[in-house]
Amino acid sequence: MFSERYHHFSSLSYNLKNGPHREQFYERVWEEGINCQGLLHLFYYHVFGKQLPSSLRSKELYDDETLFQTLDQDATPRFGDAYLFGRENLQDMRKLHIAILVEPNNGLLLHATPIASGVAIWPIETFFTHERYAQIYRIKRFKEELPLPTPQNHV
Repeated sequence: MFSERYHHFSSLSYNLKNGPHREQFYERVWEEGINCQGLLHLFYYHVFGKQLPSSLRSKELYDDETLFQTLDQDATPRFGDAYLFGRENLQDMRKLHIAILVEPNNGLLLHATPIASGVAIWPIETFFTHERYAQIYRIKRFKEELPLPTPQNHV
């Protein structure tokens, strides 16, 4: 099962201020914790070998059509898809929450959340039970074909 491979990310604590914009982000994350934006960067770096631009945060991912494409909500889910959640009627897209699909068949998403005080894997239905994740605003897929995870390309 894919989700079992990514439980090592659960050792990361939650830190709202530690995201991809921070200097030496990749070196400091294991000691200082991570936010949801940083987790997307760390995941893509360790699992796919892709270093995303440090400026790519929630709003930028929401708007981006260069690296990621926007999917219809009825599209077939794929490993590595990024889900952007938020409160209902959210106006400020900088406040969107990012979760990464790690098990498409079971709808399991990896994310960094203060609710779990760190990184957690939740079924998609669990997100909707929390006001801050009540709605999916976008689903994004990396445009370049990404390899499926193997023992060689995960942390």
